[in-house]
Amino acid sequence: MKFFIRFAIVMTLLFIFGCKEGNNGTPVVPTFANIEGSVNLYDEGVIPVDNAEMKIVVEGLIPEIMAITDSEGNFSLENVPFGTYTLVYTKSGYGTFKNVNIEHIDTGEATLLTAAPSLGSKTSTSITNLSVKEESNEVFLSASIHPDASISSTKFLRFFYSTNSAVGPDNYLYYSDGLVARINPYELVLTADQLQSYGFPSETVVYVKVFGDSFWSNEYVDSALGRKIFPNLNETASGAVSFIVP
Repeated sequence: MKFFIRFAIVMTLLFIFGCKEGNNGTPVVPTFANIEGSVNLYDEGVIPVDNAEMKIVVEGLIPEIMAITDSEGNFSLENVPFGTYTLVYTKSGYGTFKNVNIEHIDTGEATLLTAAPSLGSKTSTSITNLSVKEESNEVFLSASIHPDASISSTKFLRFFYSTNSAVGPDNYLYYSDGLVARINPYELVLTADQLQSYGFPSETVVYVKVFGDSFWSNEYVDSALGRKIFPNLNETASGAVSFIVP
């Protein structure tokens, strides 16, 4: 009997001290927890750099909840109310990255972001000239790059296409993948079939502009703007050129 009495007392104490209670004696349901994650940082190419000193902020919260990454790239945002959030990643020399639609719910522990974004620094590559030539059913684009691209000094480019002469990263109908340049000038050949697959029918006037980019572009989709954002582009670029789709 003494054993059962002691057991009952121990269990009662564990319940009392293991549960937070409100003023009415009922357990308080948690309304916040930490968000934990990490990043991998690179230069404008593929060389890893120090992962420390990147600032992570929960967008839209007042007062601000933020964290700074350590040398391993790890961070912990403390006591974040449950909800769906966008995390904003900033560091000097890096284009701002946004990690959108983070679902932070009560699981009894911290929300762990298992996918660590790989983020690059802003590119130093600029475009000094862009020219276009049309032959038969093909369009030839030639982009001059600074500093020079070579086998030992790889550069990265991104082309934007539109039917609007003000084509650019904030006004496009199609964008290329990040393209690798190992020669200068960089030559790109487009066929009529390719251009039609981009959404430009035959006889359409297309404007194109090219920018230097980083291997890790820090790109993300901005749902409010309805388009993808490319934070690491070098805005120093030659003017747009145009051609008629064969």
